[in-house]
Amino acid sequence: MTVIIDPSALVAYLLEESGFEKTRDLLAEGVDSPALLLMETSNAVLEASKSKRIDRSDAGKAIAVLLALRESNIRVHDEADLLGSAFAIAADHGLTIYDAVYLALAVKVGGSLASKDRKQIEIAKALGIEIVST
Repeated sequence: MTVIIDPSALVAYLLEESGFEKTRDLLAEGVDSPALLLMETSNAVLEASKSKRIDRSDAGKAIAVLLALRESNIRVHDEADLLGSAFAIAADHGLTIYDAVYLALAVKVGGSLASKDRKQIEIAKALGIEIVST
């Protein structure tokens, strides 16, 4: 089954937070995501560096790992094809478009969701999207 990964799961992996091993295993098998994943994940790494959770060197290493994963383990999808359904999901369920686009992709490809975002997981379940533990 296709697994859609969101930034909350990917950042946990990159920063080796609780449960990162499960995400590592998913990445080894290959995952899918909207292209937005790259910017959202990079921003979360930047914020972790700015707040001193990680140092600048580790942040740079995390971005390098992200780029390497993009080349070999993460299949990226264009959001333009998902905008209509993402808008509907966001409007119907009180999500941002940013979060809804991951759910829209999961619906489109019949995939499951790898996320640590509780609200997103709750809505994914309501939409009939299987949740992968991370």
